[in-house]
Amino acid sequence: MTDDALNWYNTHLKQHEQQPQVLVEYTDMLLQEELYEQLVQALDGVDLHSLPAEESRLSDSMRDLAIIRGNGMAGAETLEKAARCRDYLKEVHSAGFNEGHQINPMFARTVRVYLGIVVATWDAGHLTEEDDTQHTNLPWTAPGSSHWSGFLAWYTELQADLNHPWEAHQLLRLLLPVVPSTHAFSTLIRRDQFLPITAQIKSHTASETALLAALSTSNTITTHLLASSHPPPILHTKIYLSASRNLRSVLLQSDTTLSLARPVLRVDELTDAIRQAVHTNLAQHAFDTDTVETLLLNSATEGDETAVRLVLEHYKGEVGPGHEDQQWRTALSHAAEGGHEGVVGLLLGTKGVDVGGRDFAGRSALSYAAGEGHAMVVEMLLGKGARREERDGEGKTALERAVEGGFGGVVELLGGGRG
Repeated sequence: MTDDALNWYNTHLKQHEQQPQVLVEYTDMLLQEELYEQLVQALDGVDLHSLPAEESRLSDSMRDLAIIRGNGMAGAETLEKAARCRDYLKEVHSAGFNEGHQINPMFARTVRVYLGIVVATWDAGHLTEEDDTQHTNLPWTAPGSSHWSGFLAWYTELQADLNHPWEAHQLLRLLLPVVPSTHAFSTLIRRDQFLPITAQIKSHTASETALLAALSTSNTITTHLLASSHPPPILHTKIYLSASRNLRSVLLQSDTTLSLARPVLRVDELTDAIRQAVHTNLAQHAFDTDTVETLLLNSATEGDETAVRLVLEHYKGEVGPGHEDQQWRTALSHAAEGGHEGVVGLLLGTKGVDVGGRDFAGRSALSYAAGEGHAMVVEMLLGKGARREERDGEGKTALERAVEGGFGGVVELLGGGRG
């Protein structure tokens, strides 16, 4: 998509690149795509002093950040660039430029670029203790505040504004690697930050831009959590992966042409990475028992035969097939409902499995399999002694569930086609 955007720019907008807004949009795209040399070349051909003050300062700071990231810069010079950008933000903020109900887009971008310069300087080890105190917060942050707290407050403000979803996402990307985990979980990795986009989805008012930004944010958090520790907080990570999957589904329902968009493709990459992390850490007996109990249920639901086998092999005596969730459902119940024959076979061959176990609603694995039309699973359960005549909490047998679903093959297996 980046190549398409660059080609479109060269065809339709390049002749207008001296226009401030066109120049800013173009160079910001190059910055996000890490095309630093191309960005510097684009700005070297422009008299930045001829631009309006906001665009001039933003473009100059983007050029500085591109040079720092692309080629590196001496510590003293990097600090000088950071100080210059900070002084500009302080001056503008003091003048009340960003006061009011709406956040000024140019100001928001300049804050993000300043943070980029600070993080790059931090990563390079150029910040002394004094510099650290000065630059790891915005110039209007209250004295004595903890490192990065001013930027975290700004992120929260952007999130609440709803008009700058991409700016909020870019801040998140920059802050997650440097903010202490306690601050990250209280500000950046909060599940309630998705409540606004959820409300927009329910009211059918979510824009494509907002959906893409929310998906990118969820992907970024998932990626961060996966790499944050050993073993990773896998259950928390899977929650965000689930959010990404849901957002992708909504996005593709509105526009199928986005199927090749980078955030959309990233969801499958993360799915594979998380599954591999689950397998690796289970094999190493790295997870605690509570985590493994939940993973067994999750893996059975997803049909992850390898993960279920690893739990049964490496956590024998700690976690077994009889573990139930809050609805009294076992791994066998979940796997049967999903029609995951391999997982069902594994569990049926495990000592301690309760073929006829029933959940809070009075339903057994056979009831769920029959109700979803999974003939092979129904046959496997019957072969292990599942009782076809039992009635669930609604008074229905597995046969009646199959009849309701119109699953003729299952009806026949359960004796409904007789005579």
